[in-house]
Amino acid sequence: MALALESAGRVRQKARAITRNPYVFYALKAFFLYHAEFNSNADLQILEIDAATAIAGDGQDHGIDAACQLYVAFVQKLNEGTDAWFRVIDDADNDSEVIGDVRIEAALLEGNDVFIAVYPNGLPFADGVVSTFTTTPGDTATQVTAAQAGNGFLIIGA
Repeated sequence: MALALESAGRVRQKARAITRNPYVFYALKAFFLYHAEFNSNADLQILEIDAATAIAGDGQDHGIDAACQLYVAFVQKLNEGTDAWFRVIDDADNDSEVIGDVRIEAALLEGNDVFIAVYPNGLPFADGVVSTFTTTPGDTATQVTAAQAGNGFLIIGA
């Protein structure tokens, strides 16, 4: 599926509705101010990350099978202390990637850990976007349980 872009302001509202964390709020505020000034406030798309979907089968296929730029990745681990690694993969439909397809890998080691990454000029993806949670870094097969994963969102653009 191609990108389904909407106004940056609408994406900002949706992101704010997902999290009330003040640290995330200010990181997003800085991103959207930068985006308005230096990226001409171009349209964006928000992709929600669901813990149960992200660990099922081949990871969470966000339905994007086109080139795009990732601007923000946010995830909050559920309140479970088992180590998990959040991954965002450049692939059109699954997480059976080669190591070069992994664009983000972040450790979530304690319950309620928060991860946010902001790429003001965008992190390029060539094929699409898939997110997943694994038990060890660099692992391509072993996913955690839904209770050990997290929820969040990705903000992408053309």
